[in-house]
Amino acid sequence: EDAHGERCDHVRERVGRLAELHALEHVRGFGLVEGLERIRRVGRGLGTDRRNQGGCIDRPTEQLGHSPVLGRLVCGIFDHGPSTTTGAWLLGGVRIRHDVLPGSSIIRTRPDREIGGDDPQGIGDNAAMIRQVTDPNDAALEDFRDIQDRDRSGPSGRPGVFIGEQTLVVEKMLTIDGLVRRVLVSSPRQGWLETVLERHSCQDVECLVAPQNLLESVAGFPIHRGVVASGDRTVLDGRSLDEVLPEDPGAAATVLVCESIRNIDNIGMLFRIAAAFGVSAVLLSPDCHDPLYRKSIRVSIGHALSIPFVRSSSWPTDLDLLKARGFELVGASIRGNDDTRTTNRDDGNRIALAVGSEFDGLADETSAMCDRLVRIRMAEGVDSLNVGVAAAVLLDRMSTAPRV
Repeated sequence: EDAHGERCDHVRERVGRLAELHALEHVRGFGLVEGLERIRRVGRGLGTDRRNQGGCIDRPTEQLGHSPVLGRLVCGIFDHGPSTTTGAWLLGGVRIRHDVLPGSSIIRTRPDREIGGDDPQGIGDNAAMIRQVTDPNDAALEDFRDIQDRDRSGPSGRPGVFIGEQTLVVEKMLTIDGLVRRVLVSSPRQGWLETVLERHSCQDVECLVAPQNLLESVAGFPIHRGVVASGDRTVLDGRSLDEVLPEDPGAAATVLVCESIRNIDNIGMLFRIAAAFGVSAVLLSPDCHDPLYRKSIRVSIGHALSIPFVRSSSWPTDLDLLKARGFELVGASIRGNDDTRTTNRDDGNRIALAVGSEFDGLADETSAMCDRLVRIRMAEGVDSLNVGVAAAVLLDRMSTAPRV
């Protein structure tokens, strides 16, 4: 899609225009030969038309330029009455249906239904609204206004709201109930948005589509990938340590403890590493960087949204609470021994690995609270690694999570 997405979007837009044309003319049945020929020409010879049993037009994959179309292009127009026409097409193996309201730019996406079934208005129970935005002063854009300037103020710059960007992150956000406030995409990304909404049967999500220049003007910086979303911070933040720990007190578990990790990239990378090694939860000291900062989420490729975390309000005494819950507190330190033995994952071990900033390491008070200190053996003259790399090495050896 990165190499040929523009051309695929062009074909998709032509399909959408054809759907609107038939809606306005209230065409019934499948009289689409002429229109499909137009699409075939735009797609540079996608193949020979043939109707399948469902009433769609099925086209085998052919070449668009030097790359095959991802999957098949399936196009059909189904008129349920004078008010709405439903179209369906398949691109990249994903079947998309939409309802085009004649004379309007509003499209509702919904799960695929049997053609000709009930739902005369073409608006299903799982409908999510997609709205075209052309006014930069539209109130719905407020979450996305001056993103970078507000980011510099931390969580107080956008109280109760955080921003996620890029497709992987926004799709991850859409899988978490009640997290997303709004989604904003550039016009070429509308097809992606429709696919994702369909895939996850998203409900009650306000989705906005805007020209790329308007999106960047509102945000205040170039958003090259054209996909951002706002989320409700209270869904993920503000939990207690007991809320994020596994419910079964006897179950094996691994917790990553982060002390004074203030670097944006490092905090995001630590969440990505935590996900890779099956960490149950992350405990942050009060001065750690915000894991819901836009770039941190992006570096974590969305795992900062799925790994439960808690920011300590009582540091380092919260470490005593971890130990009271049966966790062995292991500190990564240059002063440690080299006993980084692999933990037996079958004996109910509970490990809490504490890592500190790359320059200062763990504070003396934190080190004193650890049950043991460990270090990674390195070549002579080298005494440290990036905190993310060190955490990955140690979690690989100590995590109690099952892995494949």
